Amino acid sequence: MKKFPEVKGKNLEGKKYTLPYDLEGEYNIVIVPFLQYQQFIVNNWTDYLAKLQKKYSIFEFYEIPALALGYTAMRFIIDGGMKAGIPDLRTRQRTITAYINKMKFKKKLGIETEQLIYIYLLKKDEILWEENGDLTEEKAQALENFLSKLTQEE
Repeated sequence: MKKFPEVKGKNLEGKKYTLPYDLEGEYNIVIVPFLQYQQFIVNNWTDYLAKLQKKYSIFEFYEIPALALGYTAMRFIIDGGMKAGIPDLRTRQRTITAYINKMKFKKKLGIETEQLIYIYLLKKDEILWEENGDLTEEKAQALENFLSKLTQEE
């Protein structure tokens, strides 16, 4: 079973996290973007997940922007800019910036390109389901089918 690597981060309200262990759901869906222009794709996923969460209350979801360690000194500016651009408190709470060694992180997850976003369904640190890229009807259906099976097992 593939594992989500441990990384440290802070949400846009300043709360510290050790991921994935501090995530709050029984199951957690994490969306990992690498590039600012991917925000539109992330928003499509988070809008969908917010609707899906009404049907399957067993999961929480988070956006984990993965930024290079070299940007740590600019964290205040970068996180401040993100926070200013997000009026919704709940969205700021579930956006956790991670300033990390991207090479090691990507290697552990088998990520070959930063041109896509990555979506992981976790139980603690175990990756139960994963996808990447734009939200499509097929990907949405696959995730819903997986959540349906998890709900039946409970």
